[in-house]
Amino acid sequence: MAFSQTGGARIGKSIALSLNATWPFAKLTVEEAGLTLFVLGFTWMLPRSSIRSVSKYRGAFSTGLRIEHSIPRRPPFVVFWTRRFTELKQELELTGYRVSED
Repeated sequence: MAFSQTGGARIGKSIALSLNATWPFAKLTVEEAGLTLFVLGFTWMLPRSSIRSVSKYRGAFSTGLRIEHSIPRRPPFVVFWTRRFTELKQELELTGYRVSED
């Protein structure tokens, strides 16, 4: 069964060259097959086989989940901002993802 959480997102080429959407303009859905991120009308599907790592990411005012992937036509810098990181981490780990605390 899929798990979804509403939050914000920062997506782009790097932290400096990226679009930031604040809460509640993003949603992350976690499934065994992969992660799907919905941001401001755009949908990014990241199959599990393309996900290199997921890790805790600390911003100036928020905590997020950094998603590193191998899809060339997708933005390389992907962070999902969440107010409930502990819950998101638990759901990711229940689905078989390893979340590092970098």
